[in-house]
Amino acid sequence: MFALCGSKIRCHSMYDDYYLCGWRVRSDLPLPELLPWTGDLQAPIDLHIELGAVEARLPDPSYEGPVLQMGADGTCRFAIESVATYRIAHDGRTIRVQPSLSADLPAVRTFLFGTVFAIVCQRRTVLPLHACCVKLPSPQGDVAVAFTAPSGTGKSTLASAFMRRGYPILADDVTVISLDQERGAIALPTFPRVKLWQDAMSQFGHGMDDAERVRHGMDKFSVGLGAEHFAGGTPLRLAALYHLERVEDAKHAGQEEVAGLLASVRFSKALYQERILMTVASGKGAHFSLVTRLAAGIARHVLVRQLSGFEHLDELVQRTVAFHAGMSSQA
Repeated sequence: MFALCGSKIRCHSMYDDYYLCGWRVRSDLPLPELLPWTGDLQAPIDLHIELGAVEARLPDPSYEGPVLQMGADGTCRFAIESVATYRIAHDGRTIRVQPSLSADLPAVRTFLFGTVFAIVCQRRTVLPLHACCVKLPSPQGDVAVAFTAPSGTGKSTLASAFMRRGYPILADDVTVISLDQERGAIALPTFPRVKLWQDAMSQFGHGMDDAERVRHGMDKFSVGLGAEHFAGGTPLRLAALYHLERVEDAKHAGQEEVAGLLASVRFSKALYQERILMTVASGKGAHFSLVTRLAAGIARHVLVRQLSGFEHLDELVQRTVAFHAGMSSQA
């Protein structure tokens, strides 16, 4: 239970531990988006999500905007009117949430696992991509393959198209990647859920019984995934990043590999909440360096100009699977 009285917040809930990106997450809020922690019970807590009061203004802010503040020590405050205010510790290991709504409503978690989560990643020297990510077989073993695109262009629908063919996902909207000195860019499993508009849910056979509306008044739903559809185990090498662009005429459809500076620029633009990540970066040079090294750590960057329609998604799935299985050079 949770109560707000003036500036004081009382929390009477039990802690629960969850799994996210390999981290052990302890939370005052119930988090149905995450799997329960089944690892070592003696392992340290990597991220603590607590309910509590958040100050109206951080002391000595180095940045102050209408929804975002950053203190001199790197602490961030993010506020969404009538939903919640969030305080992210400078090291990305604690998030304090002061809800304006009931703490267990989906909107509170939507922003928690959106912009707030992106800031946490930046603080922990991993980066979030606005991309879905799938696990595919290859001659060298299983790899991760990610697809980035602007909001509303069908990343979750594409993830569902892969799942329908038996390929599990690591993420449907936010793909978190870290840098391994030997293996390059590594994709970390995030949320065992997919967010779909109502028409796409029926297209891919998702029922409404287990669906949760993302926000009040929006016909987009969050659907939990079974173990067969979520690759929640070992992080995987990110073998390719496909940059999707929608076109309306078949003569403009096609794909091409990009490399070097162009690949780095496209990677940077694919970051989830790119402008906010740059705003809150305490060291701009270190942030640019991480972006550049992660972009270079992905073996293939491919620009894909794709026609709209479910049937074209299936074509893209088939080409991509064939390429990474070593059966085709056209993906």
